[in-house]
Amino acid sequence: MGILLRNYQRECVSNVVKFASQGVLEQLIVQPTGCGKTATAAAIPAALHIPRDRSTLFIVQRTEQSEQTKRAFLQANPDLRVQIEMGDRKADADADIVIASIQPLSVPGRREKFDPARFGVLIIDEAHHATSPSYRRVIDYYRTNPALKILGVT
Repeated sequence: MGILLRNYQRECVSNVVKFASQGVLEQLIVQPTGCGKTATAAAIPAALHIPRDRSTLFIVQRTEQSEQTKRAFLQANPDLRVQIEMGDRKADADADIVIASIQPLSVPGRREKFDPARFGVLIIDEAHHATSPSYRRVIDYYRTNPALKILGVT
């Protein structure tokens, strides 16, 4: 099945893969509103060939985005377990793709549920917020995995 990407989205995914293969662990995708940043990001785990023993963590800023994001990731990755971690919703620590809002992950105790070594890629939606203290705590925690690829989208 998969997700049908537009040409510019495919080119963007291709560039992420190219630079990751060159050892670039931190990248930023910048697209105008309405250009399908979530669809582009949803194609990244498969394009990077994230192994089944690794997960993807996708951080959203607003809770309202979680269901739309989950649908996009399921469409792009129909054979993976996509779960949400926010509020009273708890993702399994071994879920293939975890979609979480920044609020629970910025609280000590809840983010530690997810071992940094388990993740192959961390994707941050609305990455222009990533300099705030709550985002820095989360990024610094998961960055303890030296192989983690970090991708911001904004």
